[in-house]
Amino acid sequence: MKSLYKYDTYIKLLFLVALCYTKKTSGQPPVLPQRAITVYASQNLNFGLFYDSDGSGGSVTLDSQGNRTVTGTINTLPSYPGTPALFEIKLCQGRAITISYQPTSILTAANGDEIILEIGPTQKGGNGAVFATENNCNFITILRVGGTLIIPPNTKAGIFSGDFEISFDQQ
Repeated sequence: MKSLYKYDTYIKLLFLVALCYTKKTSGQPPVLPQRAITVYASQNLNFGLFYDSDGSGGSVTLDSQGNRTVTGTINTLPSYPGTPALFEIKLCQGRAITISYQPTSILTAANGDEIILEIGPTQKGGNGAVFATENNCNFITILRVGGTLIIPPNTKAGIFSGDFEISFDQQ
């Protein structure tokens, strides 16, 4: 009878060891897809060629689709159209992205003149807009960004350049 209890104790001990072993091996979480966001600026914002016919100033607006409109005495040259800025966004797991940016930036010319660049809106909306990406790590979401140039009176002709920043925050 004593040897029977001995085997019973061994069986219980073996069961406990097996139970502990299965908890350790099955307790690891599954591998999740990557959460990194990749953004590539593939095209600069370009307002094309334009001129101020009498020096009174005005504005040039380029929407996210590349359509230009003007105010004041600004005239465009149709043979040199503008292009919106393009950003290529790649984000796995189909998460939402919030875009944010400073609404204005200063562009300068070599002669020291300055014009104001008002950013946006984008094709996904204005500052603070939220949009979803595809649930596919190989899919690229394109974001088009337009803007408006404010040309002060008596601004000299030249090439104006500058930067603007857009933040892409994943949800």
